[in-house]
Amino acid sequence: MLELSMDQLELKIQRRGSSRNTGIVIFVIATLVLIDSPFIVPIPVIGFFSVVLASLIYLLSFYFIYHGIKLPKKEFLQFIYLKGKTIDKQEAFLFFQNEIDERSYQKMIAQLEKSDFLSLPEHDIDYVESHAIIPENQLNLTTKGLDFLKK
Repeated sequence: MLELSMDQLELKIQRRGSSRNTGIVIFVIATLVLIDSPFIVPIPVIGFFSVVLASLIYLLSFYFIYHGIKLPKKEFLQFIYLKGKTIDKQEAFLFFQNEIDERSYQKMIAQLEKSDFLSLPEHDIDYVESHAIIPENQLNLTTKGLDFLKK
């Protein structure tokens, strides 16, 4: 999983958007099948079997929509890994800005930090003295996050 390039990561993110659109189209088709259930034309399946078929198509649409709207946590960790295991928050947000909004971005960072996949910089005096700066907007990939990517 770590052999991913930046182009492949961008393609993976684009597929998430097409997954949402596919799910919406499938949802509309399921609705049309359900509306058409009492009639024989244009779909020859009627009654109970039509409702079952529509339900299965709804499940398929929910699957595609879910995979299109869930937070791109794994892709985010892969992006940080490709950028050298340390990245600026703003650079990551700009890369994912078409995928998620600011609130969802902050929520994802908080969840990844809580899971110990990311670490935010600590303001310990030794680090500040040795580097002469406080890296406020820096995200670091932890070893636990790296192990998650290797799975």
